[in-house]
Amino acid sequence: MVRGADLLDSTARQLYLQKRLGLLTPTYLPIPVVMDEHGNKPDKSKQADIVNMTKPIEILKHALRFLGQALPDQADSVETILDFAIHHWQPDSVPRQQAYFYATH
Repeated sequence: MVRGADLLDSTARQLYLQKRLGLLTPTYLPIPVVMDEHGNKPDKSKQADIVNMTKPIEILKHALRFLGQALPDQADSVETILDFAIHHWQPDSVPRQQAYFYATH
């Protein structure tokens, strides 16, 4: 299960509850959380900058680099990039830091 590293603090409680309830425990893969220069996660309630969807190829390439993943040699379509990412996903390459800060201005 892929989820933000900001949820690491609650993982032990969730594992405990899963065990007590006799539930299967998923394998967790924490990924870094994108935050602004003030340490806030961008969200609509804080009027965060929106992702410019007019350049989906560039956004996907940036996201894969952020997650430490390789890019295909020919990254010329969304489908090509997603197919490559699915088939070449390397969990061990995901950065271990909890947050990535970006400047909004």
